[in-house]
Amino acid sequence: MKRTTSTSLAGLTCLLLVACEPGASTGTLCSVDSDCETGSWCDAAEGTCQPIECVGMECPLPEDYSTQPPQATTNVEGEVEQLKQQIQNLEDQLAALEESGAGSSETCSAQDDPDRVVLRITSMGIGIGGVPGQGFDLDDDPETCFPPANEDAGLPACSDGIDNAICGIAKLVNPFLENDLPPIALVHSPQCDEMYLLEETSGEGAFDPINWTKQFAVDGVAASETVLETEGTGTWVILIPLPFGGGSTLRVQATGVRMEAQYDTETQSWKGILGGWASESALKAALASFTTEDLDGTPPETARSIVMQLADRDTNGDGTPDSVSLGFVFEATVLEEGDE
Repeated sequence: MKRTTSTSLAGLTCLLLVACEPGASTGTLCSVDSDCETGSWCDAAEGTCQPIECVGMECPLPEDYSTQPPQATTNVEGEVEQLKQQIQNLEDQLAALEESGAGSSETCSAQDDPDRVVLRITSMGIGIGGVPGQGFDLDDDPETCFPPANEDAGLPACSDGIDNAICGIAKLVNPFLENDLPPIALVHSPQCDEMYLLEETSGEGAFDPINWTKQFAVDGVAASETVLETEGTGTWVILIPLPFGGGSTLRVQATGVRMEAQYDTETQSWKGILGGWASESALKAALASFTTEDLDGTPPETARSIVMQLADRDTNGDGTPDSVSLGFVFEATVLEEGDE
């Protein structure tokens, strides 16, 4: 059954969407309109495509005709094969995630780990040289070390690939670390296999970390009753008291961080080394909140320049060192469950 319309809307629809071209695909076998080319419709009674002919603004249209262009035919078998391949790829990715543990639906929380171990740092100092026991081989190159011997500064010659450029200011900073140690603690989560370096509010009494959720973790920890060390490297915010009045503390975001400690049965404490890299941009960011007055008349830019004179690593290949190697020694005690 056909109908004839003379409305402007139907006429425009005919002209704009079906492009009423007499004779389009006439005689083509069909069962539905989409089997026919644009400008024709399927006459179910005849089983063939018939042209839509418009005279002026009038077009004879079938009752069920859609003015939308027919959909392009598709290669069904090809699409099925593509879907199979996509499914296989997703299954492979899921298997890899499950194998690595990253596909777990539960997020591990070190804060909620009942087996976590908190080591409150009781003493800390900058390593006195680029020698074993005072820092790490941060660039993993045993043929290079820093700094060279400096008799005036009391620095021994570096050895064994140890990188500890910041030892150049150890004599200035260590007295402040001895008298005004920032409240910090190391936290190991066995369930999450993570290690944190966290700032506390006071460093006394119960464990009270500041902004734990905003701190960085180093993934991968080797732990025993007498040894605790990071297997990977990561990013920690390291607190360094500044050698100026007012008790100013520099919070430097260090990268490539690693830590190792051993339990001393005689002192019943953990003694270890902490190391990493402080880039020029990290030092600049750490000093951004200080004023010249805070630094006893030293402009923050000058303070940064002084530290950057110790730089021993070129990260961008321009020939100028832009990062300072850090090496610290520390001692810590385990907080009992009631103190956490």
